[in-house]
Amino acid sequence: MTIATLTGHCCLAYGNSYSAVMDNGPASQASIARTIQAAGEEVADPLEVSTIRREDYEFHVGKSEYEDVLQSNNKPSTQTPRGHQSPSAFLVLASGLDKVGDYFYSYPGIDIGFNKIFLRHFHAVWSKYYVIMLY
Repeated sequence: MTIATLTGHCCLAYGNSYSAVMDNGPASQASIARTIQAAGEEVADPLEVSTIRREDYEFHVGKSEYEDVLQSNNKPSTQTPRGHQSPSAFLVLASGLDKVGDYFYSYPGIDIGFNKIFLRHFHAVWSKYYVIMLY
């Protein structure tokens, strides 16, 4: 699992008050994102479930025979289609979880967006409660 403030795109998609969680295929089959979402509701820290789709993976496939994986483009996530789902697809590809053979690993990713950071004097200060739904 990854937890990151990956993008402003999450804020565009869901607003400044919500995080997003997304699963790869095996994690989706195990309903991990839905379980985390339900736990967030219980502790008043709601989040939205997003889906990593085929085009998210295709975006990160190397564009030439010399590249295995493309990390990102030169645009900010707010100007990139599917800007908060795509980084999770990149992490799946870069880690090799798409090529593990007969066993498939569940991989959920959480984009905590802007809502879990409090800005004080232009410094980002993490809230100690930003992952309370995981406990």
